[in-house]
Parts: sequence; C-alpha cells; structure tokens
Amino acid sequence: MKENNKLLLIFLIYLLSIALFTYFSRTISFHDTYEYVTLTKEFAGINNINVYTTHSLIFPFLAAQLLKIFPTLFTVKLLGSIWLFFTSLLIFLYSKNKKALYLSIFSPIAWIISIQYTPIIPATFFILLAYVLFKKFEETNSKTNFVISGLSSGLAITFYYPSVIPIFFFIFTFMFNKKFYIPFLYSILILLALIPELILNYIFFNLPFYSIIRYFGINTLVLLGKSFKLNFIYSYWLLIPVAVTPFLFKILKLDFKKFNRELIFIVLCSLFFAIRGADIKYFYLFSPIIILLVSQCLSKNELYINNLISILIILLLTSTYFGTTIDIKIINDLNMIKKEYPVNQYLTSDNRANMFATFSWNDSPKFIWLWEYELQQKKEDITSNYEIKSNPKIKSDKVLSIDLKLLKANTINFNKDIYLIAKNGDAIPNGFELMKVYNILSVYKKTN
Repeated sequence: MKENNKLLLIFLIYLLSIALFTYFSRTISFHDTYEYVTLTKEFAGINNINVYTTHSLIFPFLAAQLLKIFPTLFTVKLLGSIWLFFTSLLIFLYSKNKKALYLSIFSPIAWIISIQYTPIIPATFFILLAYVLFKKFEETNSKTNFVISGLSSGLAITFYYPSVIPIFFFIFTFMFNKKFYIPFLYSILILLALIPELILNYIFFNLPFYSIIRYFGINTLVLLGKSFKLNFIYSYWLLIPVAVTPFLFKILKLDFKKFNRELIFIVLCSLFFAIRGADIKYFYLFSPIIILLVSQCLSKNELYINNLISILIILLLTSTYFGTTIDIKIINDLNMIKKEYPVNQYLTSDNRANMFATFSWNDSPKFIWLWEYELQQKKEDITSNYEIKSNPKIKSDKVLSIDLKLLKANTINFNKDIYLIAKNGDAIPNGFELMKVYNILSVYKKTN
C-alpha cells in the first residue's frame, strides 16, 4: 500500500511539474507550431487569418473543443504537453519498472519538446501503445491486442503524418517473419484508423484526401527542389546520443538476439530522421522504446547519475523558454500596434501572418498574407503552379504532362489605409512607408 501511495505521489508531482513548466514558459515559436495553433483557433471559432494547413486536421480539431471553453495560449500548450504524462504512465504500466519510469520522467527530449504544440507528442503515445499491444499479442495471441495495436498505429499516422515512417519500420522489423496475413490485416487496421481524418477533410474541404495531398505534395516538391529547402540543424546531431537519455550507450549491453527487432527498428528510425531533417523532435517518436531497453541495463547508481545529467541538460536547453522571450516581446509589440494603429486588418511581411495570428486571440484584427494582397492587386488567383512532365527516351507518340495548381481561396475587402506589420529586418515591398519601429516589429503604411 505504501508503495502504491509513493507511486501516486510521483505521478502527481510529475503532472504538476508539466503543468507548471508549461504555464511559466514563455515560448511557443517552434517548427509548424503557428500552423497548428491558427488551425486550432479556426476550429474553435477564432477567425483572424486565412489558415495555412498542410498537416492532419484531427489533432487541432480535437484540441479546439477545449479551446472553445478556455481560449488561452496556456490551454494550447498544455494540450500538447499533457501527453507526456500519459506516455510515461504507459511505460510504467507495461514494464512495471520504476527505472523506466524515472528515465521517462527525466528524459531531456521530452522536456525540450514539451511546450511545442505538436501532434508528435500524442503520436508517440500511440506508437508506444501499438508496440506494447503487439508484444502482448505475440505473448497471448489475443486478437483484441492485435486489433488495438493496428488501430493505434493508424491513429499515430492520423495525428501526425510523418509517423508513417516509424510505423513502416515497425511493421518491417516486427512482422517480416510472420505469415503474410499478419502485416496485411495490420495494414487494413491502420487504414481504418484514418477514416476520422478523411471525414474531417471532407467536412471542411469537401475533399477527403485534401490534407494528405497537401502534405505529401509539399514534401515531394521539397525533395524535387521545387519548394523551400530543408534546414539541416547539424548541432542537433550532437544532442542525439544524450537527448533521450544520457546513458544511451548502455543499450550496447543488451542481448542482440533477444532484442534484435527493437534495435533494428531504432537504428532504421534514427538513420532516416538524422538524414531527413536532423531535428531532435522526430527522435521523440520512438524514444519510449529506447527508454524501455535502456532501463534494463542500468544499475541503481547509474540511474541516479543519468538522471542528474538529464536535469542539467534540461536546465541548459530549456532556459531560453522562460523570462522575457522574443515571443513575449512580439506580443507586447502587437498590443502596442493595435492601440496606436487601430484597424481591423494588417498585411504581414515574409509569411509572418500565422505568427502574428497565433499571438492574437480575437477575430479582429485579421492578419493577411502579403501574397494574398499582391495577387488580388494583380487580379490573379494562382498562388503556385507545378508541372510534372514525362521525358521519354524512346520515340513516344505522346508526352505526359500534369499541371498542379494552388488557387487563392478568398476575395478580401481591403481598407483605404493599408498597414503592414513586419519583423525588423524583413524585406518590405515597394510602396510602403515606415511608420514606427518597435522592439521586434515595425509598422509600414501603403503610400500609393
């Protein structure tokens, strides 16, 4: 009974720590965060931007239901970070190993991404659940475990499309020696779990595969060099060996024959994401499986040392999340701009619209993409136009050409006086006069 009370206290302290860490942090500007926040706000009824979306709808749609009740930035951040608690709880319930629990609680990568409003965190929970239940299926041959495992894999992809990579590697490494119908049925279950996402796309875009087409389309264009370039953050590579747990090297003590599937899975995922983008957040997707393995290799003293090093890493890498951050300065500048130049719409520079809309919690003012304004001035509708064309090496009778277009969705009624908000240093189009420079932002006015 005392042991149960101790565990309950540990989980309560952990949950409170997540909430306090999220509440007092003052940073929200991470990769793709603006897209998720503005889309969530759109679903919650806060319409201050024509939203840009190339990711799954299910995560922001579900989060929006709570945001309708508590429309604050803290709610948004907590809806992401709370999944850390559920993941740690699942690790313990499966392993019954307090070492695994402590490794999960003190994992640097978990705290690094904790306040990032991203579906990576819930997707990680579902990947872990899929792994746990598939292992249970192998032990008990329970059809229920198999079905829920397959659906969990599908939900991981539904929440976060890039989860298709670790799920593919999971099926490859854990089912390559199974009878054909096992991976086949498992894949069917994954597809079934995608149905809610398809329904949402049909409801909001009248096209079931809208988000999937946008996501895989933009990634294909990136790979073909027809869109933005990937930013390889090579410094993150230095973090990889210690990001999940500082004593990661202890995994080398494992019996390869016993854990060969897990180890091959981890290596494949690590190689792919290291090459694909070198962003540390992707490694969180399979970090719980790493933790389960490392927990079997640590002594009690090694666990203490590991957690102490983890705390130092966490303090070092999250110290910039607090205090008067750039995000706080942007919020303060926006509030000053709204008071000194009170209009119901602002143009924004350099694709900053979703950034400014993230920090504004009313329908007005609206933040307008600069390209929306420029296209409307030119009386054009096409924002992007791509051509996929065959290049036959034989005397073919025809050449296949497919045109892909993205069109401007709305016509905007612009004010007579047009103001543009920019981040200091942004490129400003001709015809705008500088009105005032703030701490981080500047305001310009259209002159002709």
